[in-house]
Amino acid sequence: MITEQIQVELSNIIHQDIVKIATSFAEISALNPNLVKELILHINLLDEYKVSYLQNEELEEIFEILITDLQTSAYPIDIAFVTSLNYLLKNENNLEEAIFIQTFFKVPDSLFLETFFIFEIFANNIQKLFEKIITYIFNLKFLELNENIQIEAIYKMWNLSLSFFHDNEASKYAYKMLLKLFHQALHYKKTEVAFWLYYNPLHYFKSGTSIDINKSNEEFKNEVEKPLERYILQELIPKYNLTPNEKKINKNGKIKVAFVMQRLIRLSSINVFYFFVKTLMEMNQDKYEFILYDFSFPESEGSDKKVVENFKKLGIKYIDLQYEIFGNFKQVYSLVEKCIKIRERLIKDEIDILVGLHTRVEYIFLYATRTAPIQIYWYHNSNAQYDIKGIDLRIAHGSLPQNEFKFDKINIPFDISYYNPPVDKNKVIEEKNKFSKDKIIAGSIGRLIKINDINYLKTIAKILEQNPQLIYLACGGGDKREIEEKIEQLNIPKDRFYFTGHINSSIYGHILDIFLVPFLGSGEALEEYRYKGKPYVLLHKEELLSKEEMQILIDSIYSNKQVTIKEKSSNLFKPSLYTKEILDSLKEYQYVDKINKNAQMFYAISFAETPEDYINITNELLRNEELRKKISEDLIYSYINKKSTTDFIDYLQEII
Repeated sequence: MITEQIQVELSNIIHQDIVKIATSFAEISALNPNLVKELILHINLLDEYKVSYLQNEELEEIFEILITDLQTSAYPIDIAFVTSLNYLLKNENNLEEAIFIQTFFKVPDSLFLETFFIFEIFANNIQKLFEKIITYIFNLKFLELNENIQIEAIYKMWNLSLSFFHDNEASKYAYKMLLKLFHQALHYKKTEVAFWLYYNPLHYFKSGTSIDINKSNEEFKNEVEKPLERYILQELIPKYNLTPNEKKINKNGKIKVAFVMQRLIRLSSINVFYFFVKTLMEMNQDKYEFILYDFSFPESEGSDKKVVENFKKLGIKYIDLQYEIFGNFKQVYSLVEKCIKIRERLIKDEIDILVGLHTRVEYIFLYATRTAPIQIYWYHNSNAQYDIKGIDLRIAHGSLPQNEFKFDKINIPFDISYYNPPVDKNKVIEEKNKFSKDKIIAGSIGRLIKINDINYLKTIAKILEQNPQLIYLACGGGDKREIEEKIEQLNIPKDRFYFTGHINSSIYGHILDIFLVPFLGSGEALEEYRYKGKPYVLLHKEELLSKEEMQILIDSIYSNKQVTIKEKSSNLFKPSLYTKEILDSLKEYQYVDKINKNAQMFYAISFAETPEDYINITNELLRNEELRKKISEDLIYSYINKKSTTDFIDYLQEII
């Protein structure tokens, strides 16, 4: 009796919901999302109470009209509503599964993020959402779908990875499950699925969830990159009859060097590359022709037209590979076709040296199939563990994490204005006052996962304890829940540790009085910060110079001669900062200031070898303004006076 009563009551509530929706639709010619959501919640109660819906013959006409009017609509709320009506009419067996499938596949890319309004009815957190999407969409049946449908679905999943990869546990789950699909795609020779999953979204889910990015890259190499490399070698090379490029470099002719970029956007690493290219073009090298090939991948909006124009103005030949191959910038396309045609174009252009500047699937394909006589991987603070058959040489222009490979260092000219652009001082003051008008502000800039490290946070806790006038800003996006738990355990007061969310680094670089670099590094964020002439502290175990090298360098400053120590220039530090007294002390003690006895030059004082040193150096810099100035002057001088891009020309002459 009770069950029957519940069945009747729920059916009547659903009838009322549909009448409300129909009335509202008649008035405004659109569905009310909240009313539809309420309807779905009430339909879900049928399953909860294990009762079936009692159809009302008086509503049959309304059902028919609404389904007819909305069945071709691409709006998520319309699709979910029509699916709900079909469920009530017993045309669908599982409402949740039907809504996920219908909305995921029918909603266009441009409207896809609107589906979350519907999805949240069935999933109260991101991991639950991923679980349901993978269960209903990315299962073994997925490999049987039309290829274009597969590509579009993975593209939508990539959008999810961009939006939610900071939710660590959810992203770890998504990576693990999609990794299984990736290996299944390789097994069943579903090349497009495997190619699209590689970078979008496997790469994002993996890189966004690991504290130790080097360990993450090593795992990604073994789990994804090496299997994909083997697949290309064993399956695609024979399938498409891809023979290695056996071109011989004519040392007496013009050498063609291809820089292959994933895309050109407003990014600090692109700024570095811009000044590198600028110097190359100003040198008027008759021996070399430099060509810039741009993947311009449109699934992430492609290259920035203004940035592209800036490169073109330098005089370098520019080729947009995406537009050349497909004639459009649609977000979904055949990666296999693109890889093959890029390779054909580079071979046709008789490229002698290929320089790849990232780790997308296109690079794996180009390296593994031997596209050019010499193939170089240029590390741009991304993946030092990258190891693909066909990489002949590796180069880098900055600091490197520990890795098993030999990287040749390339110096790049420096333009401080790009790292320290003019900013509105009033805006800086306004932002700073949001946190404090009288406190000293320390902090870090970058992904929050970098500071989700108990050893780093313990160090920060001690620094805050020893400096009552100090507060800490964690600047950047990411999942802060685990960090909040750790700082609570460490008894760090909430009014001394702030999460800013995403910020404008040009402004916040001036707000921070000192950058306390996470023990796991901070990449381009630190690079951008320190050229504002501001102090920072980081863990650094690499020996800059041996005692013998330091002796030669000191002697060169005494005699005012330019000498080279291995690959290091005598412009390592600013001579005017090093008085005879300091140089004599350096000779005797091998350190420039006793606060850091491992530092042989002023800017190296910021480099701590242990967490204890890190704390002591931070405390000293907070109180010693004169020392902060010397460190900043020394660092900026060393970068401005680096050898120019002639280093790269010399390098080319050595390798050909």
